[in-house]
Amino acid sequence: MTRSLIALRWASWATILLVMAGCPDPEAQMDQFLDNTKSLRDVTQAEVGGGNLADVSGEFLFAISTVIAPDLPLQFLATTKFVANDNADGGTLDIDLHPLSLSTGSTTEPRQLVGEVIPLKNLVVDADGRFEADLGTLTVVGAANPISGSDIIAKLTLSGVIQTADLYCGTVAGEVMSPIQAPIDGSSFGAVRVTGISALPTTITAKCPGGGGTDDAGPTEDTIVADAGPTEDTKVADAVEDTGPPAPTCPAVNLAGTYNLQFKTAAQTSASDVRMVLTAGDDANCYTGVIESKTDNSKLADVTSASLVDGVLVIKLFDFLIPPGQTAVLPNGGKADVTLNATAFSETSACGEITFDLKEPFSLQSKGTFATAKTDSGITVDGPTCDDLGGGTDNCPQADLAGDWSLQFKTAAQTSASDVWMKLSAGTPDTCFSGTIESKSTGDKLADVTSALLVEGKLVISIVDFLIPPGQSALLPNGGKADVVLTAEEYDDKSSCGAIEFNLKEPFVTKSAGTFATAKTDSGIEVNGPTCDQLTQP
Repeated sequence: MTRSLIALRWASWATILLVMAGCPDPEAQMDQFLDNTKSLRDVTQAEVGGGNLADVSGEFLFAISTVIAPDLPLQFLATTKFVANDNADGGTLDIDLHPLSLSTGSTTEPRQLVGEVIPLKNLVVDADGRFEADLGTLTVVGAANPISGSDIIAKLTLSGVIQTADLYCGTVAGEVMSPIQAPIDGSSFGAVRVTGISALPTTITAKCPGGGGTDDAGPTEDTIVADAGPTEDTKVADAVEDTGPPAPTCPAVNLAGTYNLQFKTAAQTSASDVRMVLTAGDDANCYTGVIESKTDNSKLADVTSASLVDGVLVIKLFDFLIPPGQTAVLPNGGKADVTLNATAFSETSACGEITFDLKEPFSLQSKGTFATAKTDSGITVDGPTCDDLGGGTDNCPQADLAGDWSLQFKTAAQTSASDVWMKLSAGTPDTCFSGTIESKSTGDKLADVTSALLVEGKLVISIVDFLIPPGQSALLPNGGKADVVLTAEEYDDKSSCGAIEFNLKEPFVTKSAGTFATAKTDSGIEVNGPTCDQLTQP
């Protein structure tokens, strides 16, 4: 028998580059990065539209709409100064951003000056009115955060354009480091001329209205309607034909029972650990139940359905209560609707992605992972990912994997493959094999191999705390740390190859996927690269 859980594979996230051991020099990597992302930068130009060298000196309402909570923009009073070059081929721009206070969930109140001014000086503006601004690491006082009221620490870069004398706007990239860790690439900003803080508009422009240097800086489909309420869509979008969701069906396996459930979203600093109780329902919802606190047995949410949609087990939770003080984002607690999408599930366990749709005290969507198993299954839930489901029976491979291995891997975020040692020895019945990852150049330990298990016929090797040395890349000057999963569809006691999932967790969180190939050093098999076809006999 194999462990009753299908291995979940993540899609590659390439929004932030990872750099593993054995990377090339930073200058060559940056040159290749610029070449590889030219099309993305061209898309950014299309997003902000055309521009000109209009004089935008004066005061503006400057709003940043983030992908985390697009309808609750951060707002600033921006004192702007533009100086054109003598030959009219560009100029320089100074912007002083003074945060405006906003109550949680509001876009208009009270909007008073708070905190320290964020100065952006000597921004170079080209002949088309375009400019870039690297804000570095900045702090926005909590009184100016309408999302949670907590102080924000973030690294931001603006790509903007002057559209008219009364409007400049553009895109925002970077990451939030506190109170949550999350990338915000795809965010936007807009700045509309105002006569002063006493005459701020209630319709917020937080995105370029469109291409070209239009003089109309008024409300458009890209503006945010003030205080539209947390349950309504506050942005007007193009009409899209709605064909409706796929019809749900009930799973063939019996899901009724009591489960241990752990989950963690991008808005959490640690995983939540709760109890889920499912009972058989009707044909429409298949299973219903409750989510309960393990601490005091109180009800936290209703399970309204557990059904199959396109082969994915979808579990719906309604009115999930978040207790006060559980997270800096929600100091007073909140309420959310939750969806568990289990691409890996069986009668006894499931894991996959979780989506938290916060609806009180404001609207916010946060995604993450979950893992769950029946309490009487013998499967332990040690964390919120598929790899955290342990125990079970007969999940060790028949092949003897103990020994020294040459391992090469490459993810979508790498420009060349990494080449390291993997040293395995027999482990416990729950881990099968364990060991270390070591540098070939120094012999230093880079990571721990915590298990090598069979999951639905595939060899799954879990690696924790993979160390990325400092100085390997300008993007990770102080190094980093990641958890890694190798999933081998082809393996024996001499070699294996397949897919790799690299989950960076320090100094920020992101994911990247790719391939790996490995062979025992005494097998006579050469590892010439990170793919199956690069395993060759001499």
